[in-house]
Amino acid sequence: MIAGAAATRLYSYLLFHVFAEVFSVIIAGSIFALAWNTRRFQKSDLLIFIGIAFLFTGFVDLVHTLSYHGMNILPDDPDIPTQLWTAARSLEAAALLAAPLMLRKKGREWTIFAGFAGVTAVLLLSIAAGIFPACYIAGEGLTPFKIAMEYLICFALVLAGVHFWLNRDAFDPTVLSFLLAAIAATTISELSFTLYVGVFDGFNMLGHLLKIVAFALIYVAIIETGLQRPYDLIFRDLARTEALVRKERDTAQNYLDIAGVIILALDPEGRVTLINRKGEELLGLPLSEILRKEWFYTFVPKADQKEVLSAYHDALNGKSGFETHENGVISADGTVRDIRWANAILKDAEGRPIGLLSSGSDVTEENLSKEALRQANQKIALLGSITRHDILNHLTALSGYLEMAKIKPRDETFLEKAGAMARAIETDIRFSAEYQRMGSSPPAWQNPVPLIRSCAAEQGAGEIVQVEIAPVLIYADPMLRKVFCNLIANALDHGEGVSRIVFAAEEKDGGLVIACEDDGIGIPPGEKEIIFSSGYGKNHGYGLFLIREILAITGILIRETGEAGKGARFEIFVPEGKHKKE
Repeated sequence: MIAGAAATRLYSYLLFHVFAEVFSVIIAGSIFALAWNTRRFQKSDLLIFIGIAFLFTGFVDLVHTLSYHGMNILPDDPDIPTQLWTAARSLEAAALLAAPLMLRKKGREWTIFAGFAGVTAVLLLSIAAGIFPACYIAGEGLTPFKIAMEYLICFALVLAGVHFWLNRDAFDPTVLSFLLAAIAATTISELSFTLYVGVFDGFNMLGHLLKIVAFALIYVAIIETGLQRPYDLIFRDLARTEALVRKERDTAQNYLDIAGVIILALDPEGRVTLINRKGEELLGLPLSEILRKEWFYTFVPKADQKEVLSAYHDALNGKSGFETHENGVISADGTVRDIRWANAILKDAEGRPIGLLSSGSDVTEENLSKEALRQANQKIALLGSITRHDILNHLTALSGYLEMAKIKPRDETFLEKAGAMARAIETDIRFSAEYQRMGSSPPAWQNPVPLIRSCAAEQGAGEIVQVEIAPVLIYADPMLRKVFCNLIANALDHGEGVSRIVFAAEEKDGGLVIACEDDGIGIPPGEKEIIFSSGYGKNHGYGLFLIREILAITGILIRETGEAGKGARFEIFVPEGKHKKE
């Protein structure tokens, strides 16, 4: 660009002069346009101050261009364009010197505009009226006033550079570097204007070339850099503020992520606007697949949607009752978890509801434990009643047999029957004590594989018991081990020569089926259900009865599906939500 401008000098100095001045006028107008249209987003009046200053400086430069010797547009007096040049540079130097003072001021753009308009008007009127001191005399060259003003302008520009440097922390380093370079180029340009004699000589041309350089640097500093990196425009505080906000946001998100509860925010339409890492883990989805999704229709079970959505809208409309709520939440794998929510309606400055902020605790295990303990207590109460009834019956029979033994002391039959009743009472009491342990502790997630293997080793059946179950956890009463021990004992005691007991598992009908299969004589069709009755069999009926009761605490079922003559097969059905991969 500079080479092109210099080349125009070979054709016409006036063309070169117009090119140099119009370039600076366009840059000045661009700076003003950018500053004026972004003033609402600026933290101080610095940029708008520079923009307004360059607008009026550019206007004076335009008048200077039109009045230049040889243009024949305004009166052809070589002193007038020199006066206008001096006025423009004085205005520019004064503005750059005062600009850093605007770093801590805001909202005074119209005052600044009026001030520069007034000063510019005074300068132009003084030149038009002949009051402004002479700066150039044809045939003699520059006046002492013009030379003194150029040195004064240079001094002011140097002070402006120092002023900017002292306030460097408020500026982007790149922008500051270009501004200081522009001030330096302007200073050298002004020094060259102290040396020329004719308005068309080499020093005059050098001064205009340096002015092109100076305005090009200002263009890069404010226009190009400002538009390409709007967050770093002129002063670095904007970028610092953004970084601070980002840091505070990330800090707040970190706090939310380490919280032991789910943090969820919804907009008035029920769309997710915020969720923490605990919530992501519960749903089994990344944040990008959760945000903006409709919470109630996407993550709440269909059976609960109507009730929960209605309660949410009631809360938005000011009705109470939604402060705490409990409902199921569906994860990506289809698992439903029970979540207890503490809700708060978010409101704007006018008090209008704008959404919901909730913290949720996963109470699935708690609810399962409560239900399991409730069922266990019911079963224990029922068994207590049954056991007391059985013991009383056995005591009545025992008393009768003892009385008959007194009457017929030589007949040992009654003593044997009395002994059998006593043993039956002992069995009832022992079983009652064992049964009472069921439900005494809350259910837990347990891996059946080590439980089965320890039972097999305990009963000396390690060689014939095979376990073909992948790592899995079952939610069951702590007495789950006794279930597997009793199944192995039942096969060994009643299978008549069992040589193989296999435990296997497969997913079926939405749940998990754990099968215990042996190669014994099996169970006759008519006895497949009654074997689980209390007291059935040869002192082992309580074992299968106890198995069913232990499993039923957490909703697990058991049945016998084997084929008589080929072996027994007990199937334990673990419903959905009561099993998971380890």
